[in-house]
Amino acid sequence: MVLDVTNEEIICETASFILLESIRWLYLVPSFKDLNKSDQFLLIEQSWSILFLLTSAEMNKFLDQSKLSYFDFFKIHLSF
Repeated sequence: MVLDVTNEEIICETASFILLESIRWLYLVPSFKDLNKSDQFLLIEQSWSILFLLTSAEMNKFLDQSKLSYFDFFKIHLSF
């Protein structure tokens, strides 16, 4: 059985994983757990993109850089 997975699917799955790990980490922070649920939700809603970037940067330290040539395309074409 051969899995037919596109690069787009890999990127989406990776992004989902990173975002979920960011939120999972938040719930380990004692001061975050002390907030009421509506404040927790509001904080996540307003800062998810920053959390995503920070978690991505942290995870990047553990990736094999030689296997990321596909992502170099996005760095070049999507740089701000």
